[in-house]
Amino acid sequence: MAQKPLYNTNDIAKVKDLDADRTNAAIEWMQKVTGEEYTDFFEDIKDGVELCKLLNKIKPGLIAEKKFKKSKIVFVCRTNIQLFIEGCKKLGIPETDCIETRDLFDGQDLASVVENLYAVDRISGKHGFAGPNISGNAKYADKNVRHFDAATLAKSKSAVPQMAKGGIYQKTNNQDGYGIVKTDKSMQKPSQVQSVWAQGAKKVDNKNMDGYGIVKTDKSMQNPSQVQSAWQKGSFKVDNKGMDGYGIVKTDKSMQNPSQVQGVWAQGAKKVENNNMDGYGIVKTDKSMQQPSQVQGVWQQGAKKNESKGMDGYGIVKTDADMQNPSQVQGAWQQGANAVDNSGMDSYGIVKQSQD
Repeated sequence: MAQKPLYNTNDIAKVKDLDADRTNAAIEWMQKVTGEEYTDFFEDIKDGVELCKLLNKIKPGLIAEKKFKKSKIVFVCRTNIQLFIEGCKKLGIPETDCIETRDLFDGQDLASVVENLYAVDRISGKHGFAGPNISGNAKYADKNVRHFDAATLAKSKSAVPQMAKGGIYQKTNNQDGYGIVKTDKSMQKPSQVQSVWAQGAKKVDNKNMDGYGIVKTDKSMQNPSQVQSAWQKGSFKVDNKGMDGYGIVKTDKSMQNPSQVQGVWAQGAKKVENNNMDGYGIVKTDKSMQQPSQVQGVWQQGAKKNESKGMDGYGIVKTDADMQNPSQVQGAWQQGANAVDNSGMDSYGIVKQSQD
């Protein structure tokens, strides 16, 4: 069974390619500021310690040294990087210019790490840092806070917005904004030449036929042939002896005298000697069959007599005297329940009257 591919956030992250020149400039600047040499830059700053030291060089005491430390433990390294990110925000770097922990530690977006270092360089001058800077790196603009008195603010309420003023007036030779002529007399004399559509279709000699080829008044085509067509002629005459096309006799006298011989159904059934019995074998008047046997059948004879000592066929005693004196001994149900000392409770265990 094929192993399923493993995915992580690297597969879906929008990663920018590293710019070699910007990366080298950022590395050189950081080495000058911190005084360290980095053989494998991104691996050397992966634990976040060097980044925290960089911010403390820009603004001493920004991050307490006891909060970050060298370690290979993932949690500690990520905490150090997070301290660097929080320190950048304290310096005034916009959040959009700050990295995320996974950008550096997981190596997902190293280009953002370089841009974050450029942002640290840009903001450093606002905190009195007189050290080296990255060549050609622009600085963050200073805030230009303005304060207006009440009279100026009140006057601004009556100002007409630029959108409400409309468009700028331009001379357009009496044309409006869409280029439509309004009152330009030099453009009010259009050409009098008829266009192709105004001229109409060209005249064609078609012998009084219209555009569909239908004859209108051509006399030479108004005398059609007088020859009867096959449909007008009708069917051929056939000698069918008074029968129509369907073979039904109309007036043929030789076929109007049908046979007078009776058919089988008309003759009826053949006479059979059946001793006065009809076709179903039911006796009508045969006297020899009107004297049935006088012997009683089994059902007429009834049940045979059995010696049952006064019991009928179901075994129920009728008149047997020796079976009419049953035992006088009381049964268990007749005797009732045995007496029990229940201390004033009935047979259900319910107390009736306390006998204390």
